Amino acid sequence: MIVLTNRISRSARFLQRRRWLILMLVAPFLFFPSPDIALALVIVPGLWIIFWLAGEQPFARTPLNPALLVLCLMMLVSLGVTYDVGVSLPKIAGLILGIGVFDGFASYAKSPRGWWLCFLVFLLAGLGVAVIGLLGTQWAIKFDALVPFTYRFEPRIVGLPGAEKGISPNEVAGALLWVIPSWFAFWLIGLTQLKHQTPVPRRWLAPINLLIGEALLFVVLVFLLCQSRSAYLALAVATVLLVLWLVRHRSRLFAGILIAIGILLVTFAWRYETDPLLREALGSFSIGGASVSLDTFNGRAVVWSRARMGIEKYPLTGMGMNTFRYLVNTLEPDDPIYVGRDIAHAHNEYFQAALDLGIPGLLALVGIYAIAFWMLRQVWRQATWKSAGAPDSTWLTPRVTQVLVLGLGLGLFAHLLYGLTEAVALGAKPGILFWMLLGLVAGLYQQEEIGSRVLANKNHPRPELPG
Repeated sequence: MIVLTNRISRSARFLQRRRWLILMLVAPFLFFPSPDIALALVIVPGLWIIFWLAGEQPFARTPLNPALLVLCLMMLVSLGVTYDVGVSLPKIAGLILGIGVFDGFASYAKSPRGWWLCFLVFLLAGLGVAVIGLLGTQWAIKFDALVPFTYRFEPRIVGLPGAEKGISPNEVAGALLWVIPSWFAFWLIGLTQLKHQTPVPRRWLAPINLLIGEALLFVVLVFLLCQSRSAYLALAVATVLLVLWLVRHRSRLFAGILIAIGILLVTFAWRYETDPLLREALGSFSIGGASVSLDTFNGRAVVWSRARMGIEKYPLTGMGMNTFRYLVNTLEPDDPIYVGRDIAHAHNEYFQAALDLGIPGLLALVGIYAIAFWMLRQVWRQATWKSAGAPDSTWLTPRVTQVLVLGLGLGLFAHLLYGLTEAVALGAKPGILFWMLLGLVAGLYQQEEIGSRVLANKNHPRPELPG
């Protein structure tokens, strides 16, 4: 019996060290699931069960784990309430893959070297989303000035499950919100490292930083071509709030006045384009063309009203993942909306979470955001202490850590704002970036936590026991 237990333990440790390889092998089946290969869904959670039974750590220990547990439980509940498992399968598989990726990132990012490797994977994944978005997006016509550019990039990647005619530009823009601030932070760190001694030879540092700047520019250009007003506004508001938080107290009043003026100008432009009486009184001239219209928001209000009906009807369990798009008109059969059109989601990330996983799932998502920001705050505070006891790393000095915290936090907060009027639903393919980002946040937090324990042991060493 002891021999069998030892063999199981050794096998579990063997699999645990190779969890990344296993996840990479399973990823294609979870990205493009089908009922024929549904057994692939149990591989990732099956590994966690094997690790637990063998006495090994089944999952990375982070403050996010309670919220993730609720999310997983509600995902199981959604399997019981969905009207068609085949409809829900893509989002369920995507959510399992995302949580598995989070586990991998959080486990490997506990050390500075592992953290940087995961960070590079995150940035490259964001760059990949931008490339696929450029080649596969079904561009919308919103800003007349960008039409000549989007016309040159007709979708070449079509026929993907759930995006047969092309990828939604709003979804691409929402995903890029997670990575643009981190790319900028990486580029900024590279610029500052030119003035300091680094592990990278100086002759390589400038060309590498040039490549980083070019990648950042490419991602930003794709983001702009998406013409997502929700993403534009979210990134702008998040950036302004960050600047207000960083600048000195005397500058905040001036910056606040500029923001108020900007809001008034935007409000006037919107009112002018949507109010015929105002246009008649002031004369006809174009401000924003097709990009400035309340029709989009009126349409969202209709969808939100149906989403609220769905949440009220299924408050504890949700409707089942990915089913709202097919059941939306069953909520009010006498007054159907957008007949013949695919309403992919509720155009609100939090409504969509409640529709997919019930109010407990919504609370879990809100909890994930709250805990992630709390971890970033803790890392920021630790990095400001000159005597931080984290393991010494040239590339994770307190100043570099603070820049990384700002990049990760800005991306997370910008997407939080974006989610108020748009959605990258839980389990959606681009959402893998969200789980990578959370894993990076958890990794930084774990490093600072380890550093605090090391510092505490140095300041308060254990007394020696008498001989």
